[in-house]
Amino acid sequence: MVAAGSLATWHTVSLPPIVVDDAFISYRYAWNLVAGHGLVFNIDEYVEGYSNFLWVLLTAGALRGGLDPVFFTRVLGWIALVGTVCTAIGLAWRVTRSRIAAATVGLWLASSTALCASAVLGLETAGFGVLILAGATLFIRRRPMLASIAFGLAALTRPEGFALWLLALFVQALEGRRARKSDWLRLVGPCLAMLVGLLAFRLSYYGSWTPNSVVAKAALLTRLAAEDWTGWAGVVFNRAGLEYIERFVFATVGPLAIVALVPLLRPNGRRRAARYLSGAVALGFSVALYNHGDWMTAFRLLTPYQAMLTVLVVWGATSILRGRLVRQRPVLAGGLRVGFVSLVLMAVSLGWQREMPERGSPPDRELAALLRYSNQAGLLAATDVLGRLGYYAPEVPIVDMAGLTDAYIARHGRPKPTFGKWDLDYTLSRRPHLIMTNTLNSWRDDLPRADLNAEYICLIDPSWRPARYVFVRKGSVIEQELLRAYPNVRRLAPRELVGVAVAYGAVGTGKRIRLTQ
Repeated sequence: MVAAGSLATWHTVSLPPIVVDDAFISYRYAWNLVAGHGLVFNIDEYVEGYSNFLWVLLTAGALRGGLDPVFFTRVLGWIALVGTVCTAIGLAWRVTRSRIAAATVGLWLASSTALCASAVLGLETAGFGVLILAGATLFIRRRPMLASIAFGLAALTRPEGFALWLLALFVQALEGRRARKSDWLRLVGPCLAMLVGLLAFRLSYYGSWTPNSVVAKAALLTRLAAEDWTGWAGVVFNRAGLEYIERFVFATVGPLAIVALVPLLRPNGRRRAARYLSGAVALGFSVALYNHGDWMTAFRLLTPYQAMLTVLVVWGATSILRGRLVRQRPVLAGGLRVGFVSLVLMAVSLGWQREMPERGSPPDRELAALLRYSNQAGLLAATDVLGRLGYYAPEVPIVDMAGLTDAYIARHGRPKPTFGKWDLDYTLSRRPHLIMTNTLNSWRDDLPRADLNAEYICLIDPSWRPARYVFVRKGSVIEQELLRAYPNVRRLAPRELVGVAVAYGAVGTGKRIRLTQ
């Protein structure tokens, strides 16, 4: 455990110190809570634009204590990463009774760039991962009350935590009469109490059953409603989600993924562990399909389930090597051992320093400072790059063009996987003084529209990396302030942007370009 934890720490430190833009959305909610405005993004607008309730509260506590939220969440993510590696080692030992298998799991996870990178992006990914892994381990060890508490905390960290708790109830139900009534009460009680408490708070504070951010990203449900039943399979097993899962598997366990099925087929008296771990990994894949994959590097949707997948792979390989057919043939056993070791090393080499966060210096913080101290009366901004702009200009109201913190767009906008929803008509009806985006892909049909060209001019500065496209109201105070702050800025009419190469694609071609955040 010490060696694996040390390797994970060194691996994390060696990565670029990147915090993704989405993390700053949680920071702004935490900042407003500490400032006395409540859990809101825009003051007096009660919209639950986050889905990581516990993470926001922890961040607010750090802010109240005078800590930098970026530093705090990165350190907390690192602690959770080391906890995940150590817990996975213990779980691997429990299901295989092999020190070699347990050590393999720990060192494999510690060498995974996807796992280490996702832990320190400022998001709740690693915290959620260690909680669900702890819940799974406690459930497998038949510690129902502690497992229920872990699942409840996981559910407060990300919504799918409740689904993993329901999975535990389902697996226990499959055991029939073996589960005692007291075990059921202990497994149900704590997590259910947390669920009821969270729902009561959500309904009383936001007036909604689900986070607005979850509604905004419900592209799959919207598309299912638009299709007849014959097209549902194509919507559920969408190409973007399947490609995301394929890349994750390739970058983590590689060809050995198929071996993860062995424990389910041959549980060797550990049926509960095989059922739960397999079901949890399948649930993680369904989350990726629901979200149509994700735009961020480091697979933050799936790395919480990576430890369980790795345990299943090593468990499956150990079961094969211990099989009677293999034990009776020493040559076959030796060949399989060499093959498994080679495939593990190949998987490690393929995943090392891949899908890692990329260093960049977006101008969002500079633009946020300009907004914060602007003399523009009644200033209103709009953006689909919400985090940094919102956190560093906390008093400025912002329309979230992706709908995560905007209730109207979340419920009435058209799907824009993997970002959320989109409704430019609504955004323009709010008449924001400044609109900022990092991609013109969603704008391609709207750039020539008359009202946009009549009211707005687009400013582009060659120093903005990654690219930012800033539309400002003509003749506004904020336009003059921007021109003074950036003397080399280019002024273009929106219709002139048609054909301009942009981040995440080229207008008219759809060619994807990797985006640095």
